[in-house]
Amino acid sequence: DNYRSTPQGVQSSYMLGAILYGQGKYDEAITWYTIASQGGDKADFLAGQSLESIALCYEAKGDITKAISFLESALKDNSAKFRHNAIKWKLALLTRDSDVSRAKLLCKELVSDTLANEFHQKAENLMAAIEAGTAG
Repeated sequence: DNYRSTPQGVQSSYMLGAILYGQGKYDEAITWYTIASQGGDKADFLAGQSLESIALCYEAKGDITKAISFLESALKDNSAKFRHNAIKWKLALLTRDSDVSRAKLLCKELVSDTLANEFHQKAENLMAAIEAGTAG
């Protein structure tokens, strides 16, 4: 508690979350990732990455709604801007059945982003699959 807001405390909290996630202890991982996400300016990129990791925990628990919510929060966090394309891809996958228009929009953003090369083909394929599913 005394060192939560230090860079070392944030990094330690994030690492504990990662260890617990790897062990399938998702609720405990969420606790530690939450601490890391609240590190303020000391958290640097780990704040946004912690939000993304919390989303992974909720997805693993089967709570897709909460996973989407935390991915949306991570997408708004500029500290993890380097992860935004991966987050958009994950959001497109998670929303493809529940919010087709959102999934298509995310895919179009990925295809048009010259920095998202690794997602271009995947996004095009997902859009085609969505179109095929809604057309027939």
